[in-house]
Amino acid sequence: MTTYRVIKRTPLSTGQEQGDLVDSSRFKQSTLDRLIISGTIAEVFMPPLAELPGWAGRAARLEPLGIVTVNDLIESDAETIKAIKKEFKYRTITPIKRWQEEALQWLKPAKSKPIKRS
Repeated sequence: MTTYRVIKRTPLSTGQEQGDLVDSSRFKQSTLDRLIISGTIAEVFMPPLAELPGWAGRAARLEPLGIVTVNDLIESDAETIKAIKKEFKYRTITPIKRWQEEALQWLKPAKSKPIKRS
């Protein structure tokens, strides 16, 4: 699975807005190709987890499990999530799911407020 950012409003009725992140599994390959060629979406290159604010310690513990980038974390399979749960001594996978969402949030553009003109 590859993650893409919506660059401009999609001609399809996907409900995605400019700046949203979508994964490649949402589209057939032919549709994905058209969206890329038209410049509607662009691949997002995921940073190392250690570069996210407040993630250095967590990233150091995840690296031996083969999880280095945001993409590694969000695409973790059940076996990897089980290994993370064991490493951090969690009873459930809920904290790991929150980490996945938090990591993705760092990649989304900040929502800006409209400028008021006087």
